[in-house]
Amino acid sequence: MPIEIRFYIVGDDGELQSDSILPLSHFGSCPQIGDVICETLRGEEEFYSVEGRYFVQHTGSFGWAVILRKREQTLIERKLLDAWADDDEFWAEVDRKEEAEREQKLRAALMLPAKDKRDKRGTNKTSQVRQPRT
Repeated sequence: MPIEIRFYIVGDDGELQSDSILPLSHFGSCPQIGDVICETLRGEEEFYSVEGRYFVQHTGSFGWAVILRKREQTLIERKLLDAWADDDEFWAEVDRKEEAEREQKLRAALMLPAKDKRDKRGTNKTSQVRQPRT
């Protein structure tokens, strides 16, 4: 049974609210007290401070319980998320270009026309490759 991390958020009333359960492998290690978790997967940018972590061994299950408290975003955190998004865009563009190059090389090796060079009938007007007559 893989070790899981269960997250609990301290509510305004001081009560713990169960939030999510993720495998330990999602983080690589259990978040430590003082760590900040930047959550953007739910459509909003939310920041949580890790206030406690406990290893719980309960009948039938075991894992880490991490106590979080929601907090306001700082200016440096805003800049961090902007830089992260810029990096994501940059590397996504690199991936697109590399994939296009791989496809182009494969098409050339197979002597297939490039996708964007086809006319409405699906024939290649600009192909430099001559097909033998049969």
